[in-house]
Amino acid sequence: MLRFTLPTDRVMDLDDLRIALVAAVTVRQQKSELLLYFDDLHRTHHPQSSDEEQKLILEKFAVTPDRILHYGDQLHRAQQLALRLVEEGKAFLCFCSAEKLREEREAAEASGRPYRYSGHCAQLSREELQKIKAGGVPFTVRIRKPKEAIRFHDLCGGELLFEPEEIDHFVLLRSDGTLTETFAAACCDIFSGTKSAVLKADERLQTARSIHIQRALGYRETIRYAHLPPILDTEGGKIAHHPERYSLKALLEAGFLPDAIINALLSLGGTPPREIFTLPEALEWFDLCHLSPEAAPLDLQRLERINREHLRRMDDLTLSRLFRFADADIGRMAKLYLNEAPTLSKLEKRIAKIFAPKSCDEKMRRLSRLIIEGPAFDRYEDLLSYLSEHSGLDSEALGPLMQRLMSGASQGPAPAQLYPHLKSYITEVVRCQP
Repeated sequence: MLRFTLPTDRVMDLDDLRIALVAAVTVRQQKSELLLYFDDLHRTHHPQSSDEEQKLILEKFAVTPDRILHYGDQLHRAQQLALRLVEEGKAFLCFCSAEKLREEREAAEASGRPYRYSGHCAQLSREELQKIKAGGVPFTVRIRKPKEAIRFHDLCGGELLFEPEEIDHFVLLRSDGTLTETFAAACCDIFSGTKSAVLKADERLQTARSIHIQRALGYRETIRYAHLPPILDTEGGKIAHHPERYSLKALLEAGFLPDAIINALLSLGGTPPREIFTLPEALEWFDLCHLSPEAAPLDLQRLERINREHLRRMDDLTLSRLFRFADADIGRMAKLYLNEAPTLSKLEKRIAKIFAPKSCDEKMRRLSRLIIEGPAFDRYEDLLSYLSEHSGLDSEALGPLMQRLMSGASQGPAPAQLYPHLKSYITEVVRCQP
């Protein structure tokens, strides 16, 4: 069994999708079970709306979890485990106010050292505890830091070690009784019997803390972890800082195919045997353990190149339907523009210009009338001969005029290339604006 986690308080991003894809490929290779956790601890809207949105996105990218669990559903069982840890002396009640903790954190930052909880409440006597509780002071539940370092193996990064001071006395239950993400994940792994997990790079400390929780609860199953680093832009910053360019929504709206996005994300941090591949083809060679633990950039120009090749591979009739046609000729014509228009949105603009009424001068209007009122021609050469004979223009003069009349642009594929795919629509294509 392998699991991954998605948030429900924000839209899925490319980091989330990469983790889901890596998880899905690995599970298919192992013929195992894919488990999805929804982190709904901070849900701010209707309980089902975001879940359904996330599942629809996963479906678009061929990720189909076998089971889905919600952190929130485990609240009562996890609270009982937290209280058990308190009774066993492995956790304690913390009455420190948010203001006091903020002051401690600011003092640590000012001195240039990492923040560590002072451990003040860990030393309270039973009498002091009773007195504070009687006063109705809000409290959190913190687990005591481990006595020894926590070691574990990261499938991508190798052996990792966290000292007790790094793990610290951390919070399991907040003052309102809700679970922290770390405690929720650790408990869900126990309840579900997870054997491996794919997590983000910035959750390595969370992994060490999860292992500490599970050991304190007596859970001895070995869970294998893989931490995927965050995706970077070409300048070395996190793509999460540029949602207008790198969000999943922005890429889909720009006309990038799911297959191309899958191709690009599964290539990050690895060395695929070929640049262009599909998800089923990735099953033949993808290896989670060979992914680099170093963050890799997502180059949008490379993504365009990948997208162009996936469009080129697409069935012509299928491609035409993306532009509201059902004609393989339109699909073949669209592929003539792939070098200059490598995404669906750019292709759609080119096709729209072809079928839109053109801005015509007098010569173009004359050609337009001749084509609309004249006979149909199977070959472009025969059409040119007819136009030359009836318009008084030679072939050299006709070329640029037909280019603009057929494509709506002065550059691009030549009319002779376009005509075989547009001859059925030619009277519509060569219309001039009133």
